[in-house]
Amino acid sequence: MNCGLIFVHEYQEKAVPLKAVSVEASVQGFVASVRATLSYLNAEAFPVEASFLFPLDDDSAVHAFSASLNGRHIDAVIKEKEKAKEEYDDAMSSGHTAFLLSEDRGDVFQCMLGNLGAGEGAELRVEFVSELAVEPDGAVRFCLPTVLNPRYTPPGSSSADSALPFVPFVSCSQPLPYSMAFHLRAEAPGGIADVTSACNLGPVSFSGPGNSVAQVSLGEGFKMDRDVELFVHPIQKHRPFALLEAGDTAKASLMSDTVAMLNFFPDAGETKSTKGAEALTQKGEFIFVVDCSGSMECPMVNDGSGGRETRIHSAKETLMLLLKSLPLGCFFNVYAFGSSYNSFFPETREYSQASMDEALKLVKGMSANLGGTEILEPLVAIYRSACRPEHPRQLMVLTDGEVSNTRDVISLVKKNASKHRCFSFGIGDGASTELIKGIAASGGGTAEFITGKERLQGKVLKALKCALQPTLTSVSLSWSLPPGLSAIVVPEVPRSIFLGQRTILYAQLAGTAPAAPWQGEAVLKYCLHGESVENRVPVTSQTANPGEPRATLHWLAAKAMIRHLVSGPNAPDSTPAPGDAEQQKKEEAEAKSRRERVVALSVESGVVSPYTAFVGVDTDSRQPLGAAMQERPTPRHHFFGGSGFGVVCDSSSYSMDVVDAAPNRGAMQSMGVLASPMMSAPVAKQRSKRSVFGGMIASFKKSLPQQTAPNLGAMRHKRISASPMMSAPVANVPLEESTFQKHKDGRA
Repeated sequence: MNCGLIFVHEYQEKAVPLKAVSVEASVQGFVASVRATLSYLNAEAFPVEASFLFPLDDDSAVHAFSASLNGRHIDAVIKEKEKAKEEYDDAMSSGHTAFLLSEDRGDVFQCMLGNLGAGEGAELRVEFVSELAVEPDGAVRFCLPTVLNPRYTPPGSSSADSALPFVPFVSCSQPLPYSMAFHLRAEAPGGIADVTSACNLGPVSFSGPGNSVAQVSLGEGFKMDRDVELFVHPIQKHRPFALLEAGDTAKASLMSDTVAMLNFFPDAGETKSTKGAEALTQKGEFIFVVDCSGSMECPMVNDGSGGRETRIHSAKETLMLLLKSLPLGCFFNVYAFGSSYNSFFPETREYSQASMDEALKLVKGMSANLGGTEILEPLVAIYRSACRPEHPRQLMVLTDGEVSNTRDVISLVKKNASKHRCFSFGIGDGASTELIKGIAASGGGTAEFITGKERLQGKVLKALKCALQPTLTSVSLSWSLPPGLSAIVVPEVPRSIFLGQRTILYAQLAGTAPAAPWQGEAVLKYCLHGESVENRVPVTSQTANPGEPRATLHWLAAKAMIRHLVSGPNAPDSTPAPGDAEQQKKEEAEAKSRRERVVALSVESGVVSPYTAFVGVDTDSRQPLGAAMQERPTPRHHFFGGSGFGVVCDSSSYSMDVVDAAPNRGAMQSMGVLASPMMSAPVAKQRSKRSVFGGMIASFKKSLPQQTAPNLGAMRHKRISASPMMSAPVANVPLEESTFQKHKDGRA
């Protein structure tokens, strides 16, 4: 078990340099541009290294990182990650103030500010752009993640994903030592009807012709105990359109050419294939895979008051709505997973009133009592089971996404996508967008995020409607462009699209465009029941991206290409498949080539990747050499109920802080820890090879005198681990064996 997080009950005793976070967001159509400013002040008598771990949507392209230090503005430069880290460490060892921004995984980033002198202040600015999802009612969803949930790594995992860096977490009942301000400006040419949110908002102000501009800010007192989720309601909905963005001729390749962003809403129209409701409904085989790990006992939103709806309750509510909406004549089954997994029936059962009633009764008995979030084993078992002819298999995964072997899961889904479409539901704030969106994209399905009851029914029915659609085959994109222009799709035409659901494609327009205004079009083609269907979008020189001259579409296209190279076949971090030596050699060469392409594109476009990082150095600053610098990681709220639950960490590399001794069973099981109700401290599962700490553990680092703190400029990755006494393991609590089919190690 390797979650890389430390949970502390109190953190007030250590000064936190981060004082405020200010976020400015601009929404235009289906794209958001965001600038986050982090304000630091070192109130201590010695230099510090401040770190801040923060989540972002997996679709976000981070393209700029800069700092203001003592009146000086410094732009960070993007470099290969190891070179950037080396430059950062060298700068700190020389006494310079330095800052580093890296992608720890697809949806988690780390910001470092080193050698911030005593009494000095600094501002760091992070800028990124994101694609925005469209809700069933046509609203555009903007989400700024503020909740960072721990990620569980199954014992013995071969995943290339690493543990999250050290993060001190505090209870949601305690205030964080820094504040957050948020302002959004939305623009829609056809007008905006409203901006809504479950968060406390200030008044919405409208301006522009036809209320084409709306502005709103977060209300006072936002605790960062939930994601900032807003819905912009445009008056004109589901409207296909294209945007063009001119390139920078001073740059090379993708960044020098014009980039097109195409927004389609596929519509089969009145073809022979769409006559009659049955034509667009298939009676498939539906397998629901439900997360019953301990973390699902956490509240959907935790403000420390208790009594909130839990994730498992929301998952059960979602599942029951799905089961009640299935068509007669299909087949279905339900798998519950954690450290082990169970299924309702030995094999998929035909859907009827009787089988639905039986399944609903079993759903009501489900609880978050299956330990860690180990999703690979049930997926392997499902993929190995025989499919039913004439009933295309549809998987629907419901999880909070608290896993760290994300790439292993996505790779498995992709390998089996030809016979198994996979849809996903992220349950609760902080659900991993890398996992939820990744398995949907790899499995040819759709992804939905369930953060409350308000939009539950619409999201469930939207996903089910897509799952009931027959597969649209032979998807292609053709162009009608003026002579001298050609289009290259970036990165490729999607394998799966769905009728009525927004599809975004990027294209690089190479060549020389006419000086005079020109008109063209892009045509999305696909087959439905063997009949060809075409959807057209006009592309003209007048469809330029509005607003200030920026490279928004170029950054998004670069991000799409980077994500494709990182997750595709022979991805840089993938393990070559067993086979002859010559084949393995080819796969290793392809993986190396992909990594080099990612680094080159990242540096060229300025969009950070898993293999690059932003680094900046203030060469005018200089701390006395040998000055004792201390680490100051920025705390975050933990998202678990109860009053705290001990400490979880990688035994190889973490120092401890004081924690509350009372374990929370549901939360502890999510980390692979099992606690008996009669015990005051958690105990480790016997098969885990990593240390799990419980009870009151004194911080070794705290016991060191201030003046003996090491200079972390050269030693910042080094930490001290403890080896506490452990009690005997406690047995896990499975689902009721009398009503469920139990599986272990992938065998029934």
